[in-house]
Amino acid sequence: MPASTLISIGALSGLKYATSSTKVELKTELETGPLRHNVVFAYDRSQSSIRASNQSTFVNSVDTGTGAFTDLTSVWGPIFGGIPSPVRFNGGDPREQGLLAMDQITWDQWIALVGWRYMRYDGHPWSGNVEQFKRSLPSLGLLYQISPRLSVYANAAKGFTPNAGNFSFSGA
Repeated sequence: MPASTLISIGALSGLKYATSSTKVELKTELETGPLRHNVVFAYDRSQSSIRASNQSTFVNSVDTGTGAFTDLTSVWGPIFGGIPSPVRFNGGDPREQGLLAMDQITWDQWIALVGWRYMRYDGHPWSGNVEQFKRSLPSLGLLYQISPRLSVYANAAKGFTPNAGNFSFSGA
């Protein structure tokens, strides 16, 4: 190939992603002696649909001197691991659902937040395998109002971010 040749390697695909969500909350306020409670109970569910289609990978060259374009996909494709063209695959249908109970307790200048969330996650978006993850996620926070404009606080919580499909839950 001449030194003035530009080679491009790329992939094209169509991706469709849709999510439906549902959330139901029950909130109430009550007092127990000097303590004021703001209590929340909730259920949430999120269902996604991920579809990729018509994926194709290509290798092209352009002679920058003449502008001549050459499709090298069939020639160089095997060097890059075999270039699939076209391919259709399903990304998966990951689903997350959870229950939440939270109590914000106020007493004078002190505010405590105690919470618990139980969540279940089903799905492994790109492999199509259904893996299940269940976990209890506690949270605890404490705030002290020094003045109406100044507070100090501390908190601790467990969280979860869904797997984007790079690793399985087993660590593999």
